[in-house]
Amino acid sequence: MFAMKNWVLVFLIAAALCSVINSESISICEEARRTDAECGSYCYAVSKPLLQMAPLCHRKDQEISELKDKLQDLQRKVSAFEAQESHCKIFDELTSLRSAVESMANSRSVNTSDASVELKKCQDRLSNTIGCRNSRTLQQTLTETRDRLKKCLDKDANTTKVEESKAEAKPEYPSNYLGSKNPIVILKVQVPDIAPFRVRCNNEIAGPGWMVIQQQVKGSLVDFERNWETYRSGFGDLHGSHFIGLEKLYHLTKSQPHELYIHMVTFQEFVTQAYYDNFRVDSEAEGYRLIDLGKYSGGAGDAGDALSFNNNQKFSTLDRDNDSYDRVHCAREYKSGWWHNNCTESNLNGIYMRTDEASRWGIWWRPWQRYTPFKAVHMLIRPKL
Repeated sequence: MFAMKNWVLVFLIAAALCSVINSESISICEEARRTDAECGSYCYAVSKPLLQMAPLCHRKDQEISELKDKLQDLQRKVSAFEAQESHCKIFDELTSLRSAVESMANSRSVNTSDASVELKKCQDRLSNTIGCRNSRTLQQTLTETRDRLKKCLDKDANTTKVEESKAEAKPEYPSNYLGSKNPIVILKVQVPDIAPFRVRCNNEIAGPGWMVIQQQVKGSLVDFERNWETYRSGFGDLHGSHFIGLEKLYHLTKSQPHELYIHMVTFQEFVTQAYYDNFRVDSEAEGYRLIDLGKYSGGAGDAGDALSFNNNQKFSTLDRDNDSYDRVHCAREYKSGWWHNNCTESNLNGIYMRTDEASRWGIWWRPWQRYTPFKAVHMLIRPKL
């Protein structure tokens, strides 16, 4: 009986303790929830703007990444442009050397010497290298060509001295010129105020005494789309396609009156011509203006007068726009240096075409079948008899 009372007492004490502990636990939990609620409302108010900024930050990160990609792309393009610019500089220097070779070739004698053969090799090497895009290869070729050209010039200079010492004919123009009897001959001529120079004499086309100032023929393709300086000094090969040079034309036609004869051959071997009885070109200070042509006549195979349209016009090249057309650079439009008006009725310095398919860039004389290209063209002058 006494033992049972003890157990009842223990149970009551334990129940009381559990009640106290449970009450305290509930109180602690309620306090924790209240604290969490108060903290949560405060923290959310603080972190809400940060949560709202998260998508914007993500977009900005994407934009920065895209801008970095664009920057890298631009850097690659800049590097490519710099490499291309380097290629262009080397290309220009190679072209300049090629012009020097052509100029030297124009000044050599009719007989082919070892020096002239070496010059031709240099010229061919330059032509083959123009299309190369590797900067290191271009630079190496440029260095080699400089050395070869120097040897060519030195050797040809010595050869020229020997040939000139053997020459008996005096170069005074036109006395030595008009007396030539050979059908085709290269002669040196001398006119006032300019150094002696070599010219091609053609006694077959229109009779004796005619000097070729320009010709384009099959098998001797020469680019006539040149700059001012090249047209000024002349270019090409006297044995093939060439242009004598505006400065020489000025001094020749200034020294005395000259006739102009233009001889054109179609791809069907039909020959047509145009003749002007007073051809004269002005000085460089006046843009090598076509001062006068005189009277026109055609004769058999009359081509029609296409050059009078260009009378009193300055010469234009791809880098010198002297034409009378404000909206168009005619030399670029027709790919030829010429006495463009606005623009022209003839294009004898155009691109040599391999067929007679009409082209405004070709060699044509508009009154004669409009833009149909010619197979060959010769411009010749002669002192008026």
